[in-house]
Amino acid sequence: MEYKFDIPHVVRAMAMTTLKPSKKDYIARVNAYFKSVHPDMVLIRIEGKQAVLKKER
Repeated sequence: MEYKFDIPHVVRAMAMTTLKPSKKDYIARVNAYFKSVHPDMVLIRIEGKQAVLKKER
């Protein structure tokens, strides 16, 4: 089952503060945030301002 969570504004803002913001850096920061908040879940995809996560087995 997939769960949708809003990506916090702070995480989005931090990804844009780098000298050359890239999609890869943004995904890495979002993934790191959700790994710390929901360690039992894995990032599947990002849909706009939401992240779709799935429980690991």
